[in-house]
Amino acid sequence: MVLCVAGEASGDALLAPVVACLRAAGIRCVGTGGDACQAAGLELTAHVRRFTAHGLIEALPALPEVVRAYRGVCARLADARAVLLVDAPELNLRVLRRAAGGPRPVLWLAPPQIWAWRAGRARAIGQADALLCTLPFERDAYRRLGLPAEFVGHPLAETTFAPPPIESRGLAILPGSRSATARRLRRPMLSAAASLHAAGAIDAAHLGHAATLAPVTASESGAAGACPIVVHEGARAALNAATVALAAFGTVTLEAALAGRPLVTAGRLHPLTAAVAARLVRVPHLALPNLVLGARHVPERWQSGATAEGLAAAVRAALAPDSEAALARADALARLLRAALRVDGPTFGERVAARVLRHL
Repeated sequence: MVLCVAGEASGDALLAPVVACLRAAGIRCVGTGGDACQAAGLELTAHVRRFTAHGLIEALPALPEVVRAYRGVCARLADARAVLLVDAPELNLRVLRRAAGGPRPVLWLAPPQIWAWRAGRARAIGQADALLCTLPFERDAYRRLGLPAEFVGHPLAETTFAPPPIESRGLAILPGSRSATARRLRRPMLSAAASLHAAGAIDAAHLGHAATLAPVTASESGAAGACPIVVHEGARAALNAATVALAAFGTVTLEAALAGRPLVTAGRLHPLTAAVAARLVRVPHLALPNLVLGARHVPERWQSGATAEGLAAAVRAALAPDSEAALARADALARLLRAALRVDGPTFGERVAARVLRHL
């Protein structure tokens, strides 16, 4: 049995194809994940929607569920032949401390972002037997510290997206998969959509609702004036219906950029969390497409800049001078990102599963 520990929607998406390949090889997989992992064959000890959190203040309400998830994972350690951690450092650093040095190998897929902040955690992370990085600069950051990191590519780079619709001008609203962040961003994003709709720049807002969040209807999603709001299950469906996107900082920015949509990224945290982040975070960009390519390709709106007015202005600028030119720029960016994030050969799931099987 392989014990798998994912802690949020992005981790669920990374882990699911690996679980599917391990199950195809006859390996039982048990642990924490979401709908995608469960569909792939993971026997859930806890669902990520119960304990997904991000930030200092934002994470406090989820702590009891995080503790329960941790205890459930530890209860299965003795039966595991290997442990596969996926992102979620708040949970997985504790699991690693419990499992490291034991009879079973521990692999960490998408290990913590020491390149952004809290580099002091590298020593603890180095207890893992393998670090499987989904971003090329992550591998480089770990290798500079002498840790055995490998770049395994990103599954989104293998995804085929629908072309932008030609019969409509929709705006994808992607506020993220963490409840506190989504609550802070949903209203200003939808208010920006109302402004853009009133100006004739878009004809509808397409809200991509993450499976880790409580269900929401168009009427509950926030006032957007006369702008039609369509609620979709997940970012992919919203992007397929849209020609431009507003996305929260996180994996969904990669998804939107790889879909070839003109993109504006945004983030809003609790003021205390934001103040701490401003002192500790040490990267030149916050949006993943910019970090991967090492340049500001997509605009970033942070805290006081992530207002309805600021977001609407950024979307108008992203669409200038016209939608055809904007889509051409977005397509070129998608090609650059795909080349940076893709690894030739087996699929992402097959590649990571092979690394796990090698350690059994």
